Order: sequence, then structure tokens, then C-alpha cells
Amino acid sequence: MTFICVAGKAQERYADIKVSLVAPVTGDVIYPDNQFDITTRIHNLGVDTLRDTDSGMYMLYFDGFPISFGNASGGYDSFLVLSGQTILPGDSAEFSIQFTIDTSWKGGSTDICVALMPYNISGNLYDTILNNNKDCASVTIDNPTGVKTIASSGSSASIYPNPAKNEAYIKLSLASANEVSYRITDVTGRILLQDYKGRLKRGEHNLSVDISRLSPGTYWYQVNIGTETQNGKLVVQ
Repeated sequence: MTFICVAGKAQERYADIKVSLVAPVTGDVIYPDNQFDITTRIHNLGVDTLRDTDSGMYMLYFDGFPISFGNASGGYDSFLVLSGQTILPGDSAEFSIQFTIDTSWKGGSTDICVALMPYNISGNLYDTILNNNKDCASVTIDNPTGVKTIASSGSSASIYPNPAKNEAYIKLSLASANEVSYRITDVTGRILLQDYKGRLKRGEHNLSVDISRLSPGTYWYQVNIGTETQNGKLVVQ
């Protein structure tokens, strides 16, 4: 990675930006519906100052897939812009965001990673070491309890293709006629898409889902058949 340079004859500056994931740490257990902090420390190991006019793209990954953030225009981006912080050589600064994982998150081991990439640099600034701009922790997502799954009734639900782009389909196999609805959320539980399909007949169904407004990243789908639920991961390309 090389920092983008603004055209001109500005004096060259050199930084070595190191990113450390302070929290959570490897071995932590995270519970759905409980808010937790993701804290990142940004170190300047170079010889020149990171100015408050410099900015970078802060990215968050769950199991290798980028997480989307809401933007001012009502859409979603795969990064946050960080700026307004002066970091002197040898100094560092922390940045935290608060997260709540939805109960639809599939439990088990999950890798959480943070990274910082160049966005808008004032003057000619170069990152001299490129392999320390990302850090990760392996945590455990505690499985939610009390969720009655669709499989227990003999019905089934899945989403395809997965990964998907622009459009996906929910494939249903209903053991009996029942009420059907679905929703798609980000990892914080924020509902991005939802629809009630009414009472569907027993048998096979394919429900089209327009995902063209979702930014590339990892999302979660929840299909409800009567009082039963099927959850899963959806990757949008």
C-alpha cells in the first residue's frame, strides 16, 4: 500500500502507520444483543507527523468480509473516513465504534479484523512499511438460545446464489401452508430489507429479493415461517 499523493511540489513526508486491535481480543466471548466496543489504536512509527488534514479509510471485517456503514446520503459504504487527528512521530491515537450483533448471527468462532487505508492525504506522504496496517482477533459468538428453527417442522429455507449481486432468491420448501416473511440485516441488527409474503401454499417456492442497493459486504437473513425461524449469512458482491 502506498499513500496517494497530491500533485505538486510539497515536501515528501514519511510515516509508518501501524494498526492494533485493542478490543475485543482473541479469546473474548461476545453475546448477541449486547453492545460491545471495537477499539483500534493507530500508531505513527514514521519520522513525520500525521496531520489532522490527512484522512484514511477505516475498514472492519467479520470472517474476511467487509462490514457496511451508513453514510450521509442514506446509502452504505464499506469504510468510514477518519480524519481530524494529529499524530506525532512515535505517538498513537485510539478510535472506537460501538457494535451490537443481532441474534441472527451464527454462533461460533469469528475473526474480527480492522484496517486503515489511505483516502485523502495533504502533501506527499508515504507509508514506508505496508504489512502492519491490519490487525485481527479471533472471538467466540455465543449461540443465541430459544430460537425454534424451521427444520423442526419439516420445512426448509435457504438463499441463493451466495455470494450474490443485485438479486438473490429465497428457496422455500413448506411442509404445510403457512405465513412467510423475511428480513435482511447488517451485523448490528439494523434491518435493511424486509417483506411479508402472506400465506403461501404447501410445496416449493422461490422468492426474489432485490439486493441492488446493498453495498458489498456480509449480511444476515432471517426467514420466518409461522412461528419458526431460519437464519443464515448472505454475502453481497
